[in-house]
Amino acid sequence: MHFSLMSQVGTQIRLLRGYRLKSLYAPAAGLRYDGVFVIRAYSTKRDTVSEKHRLELTLERLPGQTPMAEVLAVPRPSQLDDWALYETCEAETTRRRMGPRSFMDAFRASLDLGRAPGIKRMVTLRQPSQRRRTNHDVVRTTTSLLHPEHPEQNNLVPPRHLLRPHRSVSNMPTDYANLPTPEACYADFCLIPVGTGSVSVAKEVAEVQKLLKASGLHYQMHSAGTTVEGSWDDVFRVVGQAHALVHAGGVVRVQSSMRVGTRTDKKQPFEDKVKRVEALLKEGDSAGTGA
Repeated sequence: MHFSLMSQVGTQIRLLRGYRLKSLYAPAAGLRYDGVFVIRAYSTKRDTVSEKHRLELTLERLPGQTPMAEVLAVPRPSQLDDWALYETCEAETTRRRMGPRSFMDAFRASLDLGRAPGIKRMVTLRQPSQRRRTNHDVVRTTTSLLHPEHPEQNNLVPPRHLLRPHRSVSNMPTDYANLPTPEACYADFCLIPVGTGSVSVAKEVAEVQKLLKASGLHYQMHSAGTTVEGSWDDVFRVVGQAHALVHAGGVVRVQSSMRVGTRTDKKQPFEDKVKRVEALLKEGDSAGTGA
């Protein structure tokens, strides 16, 4: 600044501190805004070495300035150079890992990238690049799927389940309000009366078995519950009736643990599943005996 401006006490000035200057408000490296100061006093001092007069100012930092935490978020020019160097090294490493065809794809992509504006280019460089070789139906990725030590394995990436959704998912209906229920099902349920006066619940189980027999549905009782087979509405109606029956007997709280299965390709009673497993066990026993 000019000497006439420096000599005015009370003048506000804005300082920029470099990496060679010591400051409590500026970082150790780079050039940062250090706040607004006011000149409180000034004096001159003669340097004994250079025999020149040096101007000394007494500055007071004004409060309420931008905190350094916000100022540090602004990147330095050296940081931008480091980012550009890192992207150049990454592109060179990726180019060396790719095969001839992928190199041509990356070369064409780099030409298209060079024609884009500067800001769009910086955004595009940070996006994961992914290309598909339609003649071999192979996904080509320039970042994580390429093997650095074995380039011959780069064509072994299975792509089909990565490119499109599963067929059953894509064909699902979207009209959920009018979606019908399955025609038939089998349910394995265990009805649990809670809060009975006795430990045994054999009386309640016997009443439920009478209800199932009177319903005309195909059922079978086992030690952990009962398996019922029939239409969807009939199965769930008889389960609800079993709850109502136990409630009518004086039980206030009833819980059911249920597993429901459906199948659309064919009708298969639950006995057939057991018979199939028993047949496989017999085949294994006969093979072991013959050996």
